[in-house]
Amino acid sequence: MLGVVVGVAAVMLLLPKLNKALPASLIAVLLATVAAELLHVDIPRIGALPHSLSALTRSCCWPSSTWQPVW
Repeated sequence: MLGVVVGVAAVMLLLPKLNKALPASLIAVLLATVAAELLHVDIPRIGALPHSLSALTRSCCWPSSTWQPVW
């Protein structure tokens, strides 16, 4: 896991020197994710990603309302 941390830090420090238009933090996380998946590295994830948008709407707490005027 230390290698992933060092890789992310290196990309975040070096990429802005090469190209300031690219978002270094986003690219660093993307490269770390791809490397972890391809190399089958067991590193902790923030959370499980849903497979579809319907999973997101079910897990959210949308109010069940008729949208009638308040006044």
